[in-house]
Amino acid sequence: MIYSISLSGLIVVFTVLLFVFFVGKQLILITNKFSTNLKNEEKEINKIIDTKISDISEGKGKVIKITKIDS
Repeated sequence: MIYSISLSGLIVVFTVLLFVFFVGKQLILITNKFSTNLKNEEKEINKIIDTKISDISEGKGKVIKITKIDS
């Protein structure tokens, strides 16, 4: 009797852990899709800033660090 309760409890715990694991994996994949879009936008903005600095400084200037100032 006690072994059947222990076995069924182990099975329930194992299935719940698998469910949590796979839901977590899917959540990570979904959030990574959105973050890649933001990274592409940042790359485009950095490219525009680099070209403008290069035009202004006639190729002598170089961007070292960009800091966003919140207002």
